[in-house]
Amino acid sequence: MIKNNMSEKKLATVTLHQEDNVSVALIDLVPGDTISNGVVVHGVSVPAGHKVAFKTINAEEPVKKYGQIIGF
Repeated sequence: MIKNNMSEKKLATVTLHQEDNVSVALIDLVPGDTISNGVVVHGVSVPAGHKVAFKTINAEEPVKKYGQIIGF
């Protein structure tokens, strides 16, 4: 959830399957925004509709979305 300057909470991301390690940004995210599980966006902005990791994904570990491997 993201709080905007009017103190409204907006759902920031959605995880499509319980086995996923990435979520889909529902709104534009900027560094400093906090998403699920207290994860803070850092480094770059994430446009709405793009994937964002909500936990560490090691180099040899698959990236999962929709419960399927979509990359490494």
